[in-house]
Amino acid sequence: MPKLVGPIEYTGTFNNMTAYKMRGCDKIILRKKGGPSKEAIKTQPNFKKLRGNNAEFGASTKAAKHIRFAINAVKHLADPSSTGRLNSLCKMILKQDPVNHRGEREISFSKQRHLLEGFNFNKELLLNTVIRHPVSCKVSRDTGSADVVIPSMIPGVNFYNPPQFQLCRFIIVLALIPDIVFGTDSYTHLKPMGERDEIYTEWISTRKPLDEQRFELQIKDLNRLIDSNSMVLAIGVEYGQAVSNTVIERVKYGGCASILATG
Repeated sequence: MPKLVGPIEYTGTFNNMTAYKMRGCDKIILRKKGGPSKEAIKTQPNFKKLRGNNAEFGASTKAAKHIRFAINAVKHLADPSSTGRLNSLCKMILKQDPVNHRGEREISFSKQRHLLEGFNFNKELLLNTVIRHPVSCKVSRDTGSADVVIPSMIPGVNFYNPPQFQLCRFIIVLALIPDIVFGTDSYTHLKPMGERDEIYTEWISTRKPLDEQRFELQIKDLNRLIDSNSMVLAIGVEYGQAVSNTVIERVKYGGCASILATG
């Protein structure tokens, strides 16, 4: 994307250019106004490819939205660029569809769900740079459950936290996401979905050793776990600060999260 550099800085609209700021970027972003009309894009034959691209972009954003909704418990730990990166990942999964034509290709998580594993929602603070020994896990579709083991950790050895944060806790979520398919004239998601289980640990000091911890998460309504639904297991590290002896306030934009496994 174009960026404004130099001594003159402004935001807003000037002639056919719009300038705006975005969190996570220290430059001013420029965007050109104009283009073909909406009616021309919807009806004229020479925009057929563009219509297909637009439809698939919408499908990718819809799929990413379902993922963010599913892992809502750790969504606040994502950086501003995570939405775009997740959209791109969903678009890549869409491109794996060898059957349907452009504009109707499906996002079949049920066939390509493994491509989600390892996705980091914060590219500035990666989960595996905070927890240096792997978090082991097992996801079972037969029981609709997941077992998670956070290893014993020693600060400065296999547990590295930003020095300004003194408290942290772990958030673990197991949820269902649906395939995105093309219906009569638009994309839709296959139902049912929306089932999830979440675990929030107690706040702990980032400066003290941590014993091994084991957790089990369970999808309660197994009738929702149909072939077109995928299980997604995510974990986040959230940071907090003590505002009194009994109240801990979470640090805004502080933390990391990643998709551990799928099933």
